[in-house]
This record gives sequence, structure tokens and C-alpha cells, in this order.
Amino acid sequence: LEFRNRELVSNAIHLANTNEHTNNIIADIRNLNSHTDEDGKKVILKIIRELNNKSKSNVWQEFETRFENVHLDFYANLNKNYPALTPTDRKLCAFLRLNMSTKDIAAITYQSIRGIESARRRLRKKLNISSDTNLVKFLSQY
Repeated sequence: LEFRNRELVSNAIHLANTNEHTNNIIADIRNLNSHTDEDGKKVILKIIRELNNKSKSNVWQEFETRFENVHLDFYANLNKNYPALTPTDRKLCAFLRLNMSTKDIAAITYQSIRGIESARRRLRKKLNISSDTNLVKFLSQY
């Protein structure tokens, strides 16, 4: 299990690096905006949307499939005790279950570090656990 968890984290970090690379490409493409006419700008925006949509959906689907293969009952147990959790909350729980850093979670989910920190605080409230309780250890029970 420990080996598979390390493999999952390694894969997630690889996906985060791929996302970062995609974001760099998108930034380069955006720089072309000032050098193109209106028709070119429309094409550039279309390419950026496609890149964003493709990378976001692929990252989570691939990660979730691998995660569920390693942690078979995690989502079921979590949903049984906390049915009000949103899909985004469950996603954050999966990342935390693997003891991933806030920075890595932010890179994978295309959110800011502050956004992830806020999501962690909201999750603590939903799980009804204090700030003294280690969130990763709490989630490892599931």
C-alpha cells in the first residue's frame, strides 16, 4: 500500500508538472494576442480553451482511476459518514489522503495556494474537526 501511495503521489506530481508545462504554453500563446488581428485572436482563445479543458479533465480522471484502484473503499466510507461533501471536497480529501502538499494540490487543480488553504479550512468545518487535529491522519482512517 505504501508503494502504491508513493506511486500515486509521483504520478500526481508528474501530472502537476505537465499542467505547469501546459500553462506555460498557454501563456506563450496569449502573448501572440498583441501580434494578431481579430480573427487570429478568436483562434488563439479557442486553442487556449481547448488546452485548458483537455488538461483539466484528463488530470483528474487519470488520478481518480488510479486512486480508486489503490484505495477501494475510501470514497464509500467517506460518503457514508459525510454525505454532504461536494465532489470538490472529496477530491481534496483524496489528495490529502496521500499526504500531498498544498502546493502540489494547487498545481493539479489549477487553484492558488490560498484557495487550497481556504478549501482545507472549509473541509475541516464540514468534517467537524478542530485545527489541532491532523487532517491527513484523520482522513487516513477511511
